[in-house]
Amino acid sequence: MSETAPEISIILPVYNEEGSLPELNKRLTAAMEAHGDSYEVVVVDDGSRDGSYALLKEIREQDKRWRIARLSRNFGQSAAIYAGFSLSRGQYVIMIDADLQMYPEDIPLLITKLREGYDMVSGWRVDRRDSLFRWGMSRLLNRYTEYVTGFPLHDHGCSLKGFRRPMIERMVAFTHRCRYLPVDAATLGGKVAEVPVRHQSRRHGQSKYGLFKLVATAFDMITTITIMPLQVISALGVFFSFIGFGM
Repeated sequence: MSETAPEISIILPVYNEEGSLPELNKRLTAAMEAHGDSYEVVVVDDGSRDGSYALLKEIREQDKRWRIARLSRNFGQSAAIYAGFSLSRGQYVIMIDADLQMYPEDIPLLITKLREGYDMVSGWRVDRRDSLFRWGMSRLLNRYTEYVTGFPLHDHGCSLKGFRRPMIERMVAFTHRCRYLPVDAATLGGKVAEVPVRHQSRRHGQSKYGLFKLVATAFDMITTITIMPLQVISALGVFFSFIGFGM
């Protein structure tokens, strides 16, 4: 690590979030300056089509702790997060969405837990402020993920998560880019904890996770971090073998 590297890196994937960026900048700066540790904000603009990138450049001019990477097109949130991981320099790395549904003021809670020796800390949205549909789908996917992976966690989908540097380096070395980061961390032998955090309804823009995207995310989880596809193919092979012998 460089001698000038900050203690904390905050990864901020951005896609069409111009409405929330000014407030996010103010609240994030206030929370981190009150916390006291040196920090950087690594922003990955995931091919935004609104004024997000122009706003980010203005913020960068005023605060050099903000570092901006712009992807050539929209690659999706997982790719943006891993791009941010690759560019981060801090001993503690925190990821948070730019939509202000998660509180920047809760970031110190995760840092405190990481300093207790955990490799990864995931936020747990105890009092969610989502629609009934999104709440139900999230609950279903959490239970489904726990069943498929055998890794219990209350809230796999929370966008507020923290990591220690060694875990980030091991995750970046992975060849796949799955959204289920707690499962990845546990697979790598990491010690994972949860911290209750606050949550609020979206006030700007639109959610990037509709029904199709949620289903696609679940499919991605099955095909990248479990052996279920191999098990299904093996079972089908045995089944058709018996049919062949019978014929």
